[in-house]
Amino acid sequence: MGNQNPALFIPPRDGESYLYRLLSKLGGVLTGNLPSLAGVHYVQAASIELSPVNGARVAVQLDGDATGELPAKISVAPRALRMVVPAPVF
Repeated sequence: MGNQNPALFIPPRDGESYLYRLLSKLGGVLTGNLPSLAGVHYVQAASIELSPVNGARVAVQLDGDATGELPAKISVAPRALRMVVPAPVF
């Protein structure tokens, strides 16, 4: 897939809370095995388009903030994040 950015998507299951889904995957996050866990879809793409099934209303959250509803197109902008960190103190 070339030099594209990875993305993780953990779809909800009926009756399953977000906190439960998050905590159930924590071990995979800590061990670096999250992409191999059941229920986790790992894809590499510069952008992804999400559409609701059967016209259902589906809320979209990015980094925990409500951003709208599906359909949505999410793109990764290369080098879009700048970080300022203090110089090391030795």
